[in-house]
Amino acid sequence: MAKFIICAGMRRSGSTWLFNAVRYCYLNAGYRTYSDYAKKYQASVPADVHVLKIHPFNRKYYEQADHIFTTVRDLRDIVASMVRFKLTRDRPKDVAHCTERLINRDYAPWAPYTNLEIRYEEMIRDRPGTVARLLQVLGLPDVDPVEVHRDVEKLTKMALPDLDRTTQIWPHHLTDGRMGSYVETLSPQLIEIVENIGGSWLTEHGYELEKNAE
Repeated sequence: MAKFIICAGMRRSGSTWLFNAVRYCYLNAGYRTYSDYAKKYQASVPADVHVLKIHPFNRKYYEQADHIFTTVRDLRDIVASMVRFKLTRDRPKDVAHCTERLINRDYAPWAPYTNLEIRYEEMIRDRPGTVARLLQVLGLPDVDPVEVHRDVEKLTKMALPDLDRTTQIWPHHLTDGRMGSYVETLSPQLIEIVENIGGSWLTEHGYELEKNAE
């Protein structure tokens, strides 16, 4: 039976990078690896390892998983990224709904079960170090984290006409990955909405609120 690895977590929080990093951890270790998004996943595909990307919690997949990895990011930066990527609109009710879904659907159900929660900001600062943490959990000590990092970085330079199912990368998948860039995308009103809904989550995860920085 193939190993079953889940890459879950919040949208626009580095989950695609995580998904591909896990893929290359196994590929570089010599394993036949099949990867896909949850809605397209085919359990019958022959491989040594199945790597699944998913956001909303799925109990069936959770119960089958050998390892679960999740990502988190400043909610304000996530919402701003979703606005730029046209996954939500920059209107108060849409931003409020988006923030609630990120916490209650993409984060909270997975949090008790994750084997490793990866903070987006730490991932950006030290990608090889993040890969090393993945390799430790996966039990692949002979794989070079720097090589995995280089292989994943090459994917960002791919010219794609449409979604690539193997990598889960879309054309223009990356927008503005800078930390704190939400101030250039979201109005003060929209930032306040995110903080009012997700303030406790933000402070618990070490993110300073705008209203506290005044």
